[in-house]
Amino acid sequence: MKPESNLSTRVREYCERLHLINEAVVRIYLKLGGQALERALAACERTVFVSLRCRESEARLLAQDPDARYDSKARPLVSVSAGLAAARELNRYLQQREVLRGQARAQVDAALETLQPANLAELREVLNSLCPPEADQALAEEERELVEQEARLLGEQLPELEPARRQARVEQSALLLRSLIPARARGAEELLRSRLQAALAA
Repeated sequence: MKPESNLSTRVREYCERLHLINEAVVRIYLKLGGQALERALAACERTVFVSLRCRESEARLLAQDPDARYDSKARPLVSVSAGLAAARELNRYLQQREVLRGQARAQVDAALETLQPANLAELREVLNSLCPPEADQALAEEERELVEQEARLLGEQLPELEPARRQARVEQSALLLRSLIPARARGAEELLRSRLQAALAA
């Protein structure tokens, strides 16, 4: 077996260093209020998504009949004004996300500049002192409850929806996963899928 070169070792350690730093930034960001912010972002994204679907549906109707008029008995799931409001909120939340992430990164950079860890072991110690990994486990439990809550809503709403609208509702729920840390997104997706299958089978 060919021995690992010094360059390969340095590249591997560099990548590991970046991974540890990025994980710490995410944990601090969530601790600073990012968890609630990501939930608000997911909610706005779902509203904007449905609003766009409604506008597409209305555009198809107008393409079929240019003289079509608004039918008060067939109100859209999301009105134009509600969609625009959600889009404005989404933009505001995205700006807040950048501010919080910047604050989290600044904390990490300040600690690394002051303590200057010499190796990966010291780096882990410095980063864990800023935000212990145990905090990540607590956030995982919150995320699990969030997915469980969304699954309960699906179970209640899907049977009442027309088949054509069920897929759109499921896609809304998929957007929820964007609020989760990538390392845990797959597990949350599997949990949501299992709950969804149970809801449809009931």
